[in-house]
Amino acid sequence: MGANTIEEKIRKNYNGLTKSCQKIGEFLLKNMEEAAFFDISDFALEVGVSESTVIRFVRGIGYKGFPRMQEDLRTWLKERITPLGKMEKSVYKTPPDIYKDILENDIQNLNKLKKDFVYENFDEVVNTIIKSKHIYIIGYRTSFPIAYLLYMFLIEIIQNAEFLDFRGGEIYDRLIGLGKGDVLVAISFHRYSRVTSEIVKFVKSKKCKIIGITDSPLSPLGEIADIVLSVERSNPAFFNSYVACLSLINCIVGGISLKKEKDAIHILKMGAEVLKQ
Repeated sequence: MGANTIEEKIRKNYNGLTKSCQKIGEFLLKNMEEAAFFDISDFALEVGVSESTVIRFVRGIGYKGFPRMQEDLRTWLKERITPLGKMEKSVYKTPPDIYKDILENDIQNLNKLKKDFVYENFDEVVNTIIKSKHIYIIGYRTSFPIAYLLYMFLIEIIQNAEFLDFRGGEIYDRLIGLGKGDVLVAISFHRYSRVTSEIVKFVKSKKCKIIGITDSPLSPLGEIADIVLSVERSNPAFFNSYVACLSLINCIVGGISLKKEKDAIHILKMGAEVLKQ
């Protein structure tokens, strides 16, 4: 058991919790390292709720008591999913072992994506992008290559997509005309980019629809996006895995290409003609 187990419990039961218990869940997801060291009274004080509310929360997400949840938190802490912690752990493995672990982990991430796949969510994303006047795509730091790949795929089948990067700091100037009918696809994972969060908030104020691709519906991006697609990135090596995220991107692009088949074929033919020149 570990942080992912606790996160899944919170996600699964979040909507059925009271507002006070939801507050605890949000705090816990953002402060797991700290929470591993709190006793129940300190935890309640830190969150700003009563001890009885903490007990209701713990039982509401499926634990028999606070100590049992603490066990999971401390187990996770021993296996800290940080680049340094994972590197220190992986250097003791021989190459065949770590390769097998990475491959098996990627398969598990893909199986989780398949298990959690909700057709209606993906269809809503596809239809929202197709119906939009203009599509903006953003992702910084390690999310940058995933966001750019999505952009490169989309411009092969539709013509109203734009990738947002700094380009000399003029990003907000490029969003001045954005508004209702436009869509922002934002990608952000743990160690969330402050820049992405600020831009998403700005775009939200312009009445633009936001599609978030992240690791939890309760992440900073997940809390503000209109449609949230969450994906697992765990990896036994020191870096995070993006295999499941790439598969998710493939699903989105595949759905759009099927629904925009005639337009996609036309654009691809135009591209082929240009390449002949």
